[in-house]
Amino acid sequence: MGYSIGLCASALTVAALIGVAFIGYIFFLAVLGISFSLNSLVTLAIGAILLYLAFILLIYTIIFLFIYFYTKGISNPNQPYNSVFMFIAGYLLPPFALIYLFFILVSFADQENSNYGTMRNVETGIVIIIEFFFLLYMIQIAGTIMLCMLHHRKVNQSILCILLVCYFLPAFTFLTGYFFRALILSLIPNMVLGLASFGFGVFFYCKYANQDYPKSELLAPSDI
Repeated sequence: MGYSIGLCASALTVAALIGVAFIGYIFFLAVLGISFSLNSLVTLAIGAILLYLAFILLIYTIIFLFIYFYTKGISNPNQPYNSVFMFIAGYLLPPFALIYLFFILVSFADQENSNYGTMRNVETGIVIIIEFFFLLYMIQIAGTIMLCMLHHRKVNQSILCILLVCYFLPAFTFLTGYFFRALILSLIPNMVLGLASFGFGVFFYCKYANQDYPKSELLAPSDI
């Protein structure tokens, strides 16, 4: 059950993000058209920055809302605590399997590329760094899912505050790095907070999770 709920949440999240990307692209074209009609680069720059900010925050919010509400399905007392790991597998496997399949195909294409030397080493290094940050993001999402489940089970009142800070603060640090043109202001806090989310999730799970299976795993429709 945890896997099926996670799979459903993952599919709906991807669909919502695709819709947001499409709408954002339309808005960007509209801003671009207005800027050309006004012959103003300032309008284009301001519009692009505002769209960029809105797009980043909206993506973070959409992912959080799907995780937050769908983890209620595995937070019922009739479900074992460790069903959260099946939810994590169902939520992360489809999108990240496709992402890493893309990286595998890129690596095969790179092997057939005759462009040897420094440029190829730079391209390979960039791909490895991107793969690392995707892995770090997977770890952050896993921690977010665990914290959401534990919050719904009301094991500790402070979990919600920790969850919101660890999840949303990286979005603002990313924007800070963008404005100050300093990549280090984005990467380091994101790495720390991503690992902190997972660390808190594991800590509270080990502290509060009851590994005893309940007598029944069946849920009433009102409990889902």
